[in-house]
Amino acid sequence: MATRLTSASRPDDTVARLGGDEFALLLPGTDRRTAQEIARRLLDEVCAPLLLEGLLVDVGASAGVAVAPEDGTDLDGLLQHADVAMYLAKETGGGVEFYDASRDRNSTSRLGMLGELRRAIEGGELEVHYQPKAHLRTEVVEGVEALVRWRHPERGLVPPDDFIPLAEGSGLIEALTAHVLEAAVAQLASWHSVGLDLQMAVNVSVRDLAGGRLPDVVASALVRHAVPAGCLQLEVTEGSLLAESPSSAEAMRELDALGVTLSLDDFGTGWSSLGRLRSLPVREIKIDRSFVQRLAIDPRDRAIVRSVVDLAGGLGMRVVAEGVEDARTWEQLRDLGCDGAQGWFLSPARPAHELTPWLLARREAAVEPVVPER
Repeated sequence: MATRLTSASRPDDTVARLGGDEFALLLPGTDRRTAQEIARRLLDEVCAPLLLEGLLVDVGASAGVAVAPEDGTDLDGLLQHADVAMYLAKETGGGVEFYDASRDRNSTSRLGMLGELRRAIEGGELEVHYQPKAHLRTEVVEGVEALVRWRHPERGLVPPDDFIPLAEGSGLIEALTAHVLEAAVAQLASWHSVGLDLQMAVNVSVRDLAGGRLPDVVASALVRHAVPAGCLQLEVTEGSLLAESPSSAEAMRELDALGVTLSLDDFGTGWSSLGRLRSLPVREIKIDRSFVQRLAIDPRDRAIVRSVVDLAGGLGMRVVAEGVEDARTWEQLRDLGCDGAQGWFLSPARPAHELTPWLLARREAAVEPVVPER
């Protein structure tokens, strides 16, 4: 590898071996575009098959790039940031990544926000809102999805996309999921006590599944609030199937054995294996909103939705559509044979104290869905 790197480098470049299988290159007077071109060329050289004692070996490599002065002005800072970028390249599989402070799990701003999130979990700053899901043909509300919100004392309402990836990347996701799960199961017990027989859906991360503790956390919450396991549904994103490990697959089987329903969220946005889908105890597929919202205007999206409905039917799974915002889409989904739907057309996500009167009134009146005030 050292020979390949030095032969592919320019005369003024410096190549060093840091240890193990890690090398560093110093490229003086190089801008970002040239650095990317050099990194790509070096990877092509390094990744060529290698003949070792008669055995042809495939080689893989990833490169991280830090540029002075914006990414650092001293050797230690540049090396550290290039190292962070290299691990990002390994995670994304893109080969080459530039340092990006917003994606640095060790950056000062991220560490500060992580500490605030930890305090938010312990200090009651997190809120759980609930969005109803209804049967498309009968329009009966069958369940709700629990959606976490962070009401920061200074920043206001922090979007989930800003803090959930942070929690997943730091290991804090298990504490966050446990917090939401406890609140959701307690609220479900409260609704059951007033005759609202609903199913509660809670989102879980692949890191929750891989951690091995989730089945015990779920079982404890169900027992503590005297909620039947069949009334709880856990939603796992389709991308989680790509990261499936033996421990996460075992956790899914344990949850299924408890009687908890597993749903595959954001279906159609990833590259899940149908073999895995068949082998795992998934009982429901949720079609991603990106297909649902274009259903009425794009025949290709309509064909995708129809295919998903047919696939799920063949596998004995229910199909729920996300992001339904108008009557035409609702009717088309019903005609395609989709089982359930959620979205603004039915109701936005609301705090429990706002949603409870709506649920009770809807149960009593059995009215047609109406577009809520925005």
